[in-house]
Amino acid sequence: SDLKGFLDLLTEKNKTEPVRGSFADRVRKGVSIAKKDSKWRKEYMDWKMTLLNERTKGREEGRLLERIQTVAKKIKKGMTIEACSEAIEADPDEIRPIWEAVLAMGEDADPEEVLKAMKEQESF
Repeated sequence: SDLKGFLDLLTEKNKTEPVRGSFADRVRKGVSIAKKDSKWRKEYMDWKMTLLNERTKGREEGRLLERIQTVAKKIKKGMTIEACSEAIEADPDEIRPIWEAVLAMGEDADPEEVLKAMKEQESF
């Protein structure tokens, strides 16, 4: 019954009050107290913003790693930077730091290592 009451509380299936003293009742009271605590709300919002920023950063880094792989493949095919930028629909100046890093480390270099080197040189 405790688990059912708790799950009902989470899904808001049951609009009635949980049984007094039950686990669901204690959770509901704790949430109510936390919602009124301005310090907790601020910490929660800071945490949510940090999480959102980390997700965004992760997505951007993923796109950059993909771009590094693509540029390395174009270099292997003997393409010029202009042909590469046209093929991937990017401005040559945008991919130049990647192009130079891949050439410096070798077209078979691990994209993560290329990214690390780019970050160290702050070339992107």
